[in-house]
Amino acid sequence: MEDAYPLSALQGGMLYHIEIAGVSNMYHNPGGVHIEMALPFDRSAFGRAVRDIVARHPAFRTGFD
Repeated sequence: MEDAYPLSALQGGMLYHIEIAGVSNMYHNPGGVHIEMALPFDRSAFGRAVRDIVARHPAFRTGFD
């Protein structure tokens, strides 16, 4: 587990707008993707792939309250 890592310039700008400017929903961009597959969906393989990516990249383990 990591306590902190440096912010990128973009992340700093987002925090500025959220904290200083009082804009709370400026960067909330929900979306979806539809993927057509030739093979049946393998839920367990997908879960393993997501866990591997999250374990490899600290930014995917980030959360804000």
